[in-house]
Amino acid sequence: MSKNYLQDKLPTFQLGFTNGIPSLLGSDVNFGKLDISVTERLPLRHWLTVKAKITHRFFLYNTQSYFPDYSQFNGNRSPVFNGDPLYMFRQLDYYSYATTHNYTTLHGEFDFKRLVIKRLPFINMTRIREVLFYNGLLVQSQSSYQELGYGLEAFGGLIRADVFAGFKVCIIVTGN
Repeated sequence: MSKNYLQDKLPTFQLGFTNGIPSLLGSDVNFGKLDISVTERLPLRHWLTVKAKITHRFFLYNTQSYFPDYSQFNGNRSPVFNGDPLYMFRQLDYYSYATTHNYTTLHGEFDFKRLVIKRLPFINMTRIREVLFYNGLLVQSQSSYQELGYGLEAFGGLIRADVFAGFKVCIIVTGN
């Protein structure tokens, strides 16, 4: 169980380690993963808030692992989403980027009080928020995956409609 503090002015740092121990309760897996992530929320002006999360996972060693031990990403191909939209990919296939290699994810969201729709009469008096977002995934030895989108959010984030595009970029990173 963890506690999350809302409205903190400092970035949140997270460090995690996952270890597959061979011969423990009959296990034959042997791997070690180290996760480092930083989450930040910055109110830049009275009309713009930036939220971002960057995560990097190192596979320290991997002599034996199975598909459930691979790194999976919060992808979705259905029109209905649940969870925090900052931490998910909208159009990424569920298992197409499952990996046992190092990777980096970047999720960014720009919350505007008035961008396009809110400049229209009568709509500018509503509590609808406009959002631009970017999601990026860079996996070692694979092409990178990126998403860009625009969304409208109402009722404190309970209802949200997004228009987005996902695409692969042929940047392949090799090495450790």
